[in-house]
Amino acid sequence: FCKVDREFVKNIMKSNSKVLIIDALSPEYYNQKHIKGAINIPGNSKLTMKMLLDKLPKNTNSTTPMILYCYSSECNAAEKLWEQLNKFGFYNTLHYSEGITNWNGEMSN
Repeated sequence: FCKVDREFVKNIMKSNSKVLIIDALSPEYYNQKHIKGAINIPGNSKLTMKMLLDKLPKNTNSTTPMILYCYSSECNAAEKLWEQLNKFGFYNTLHYSEGITNWNGEMSN
């Protein structure tokens, strides 16, 4: 699980790359604030392949780059989601381990 920092994530977002940003926190935390453009797939949910595909944007496939994050470096929700994604063959994942607590870029709420 390759870790990336805030500047890496910001540069990817600026480059208009087709990278999917995924917030692995509960919907309650996601609805409070999240990185602008991030989708919510809670890491503590037991996903089936159909559930996962329903949450992902159309045209997403196993090679789509994804950046996962959760609350902070002490949180493990992103790691739990990463394990589930790997089970379904999604290996092109990165981990913004600093989490939403250290994000100072654009946010939505």
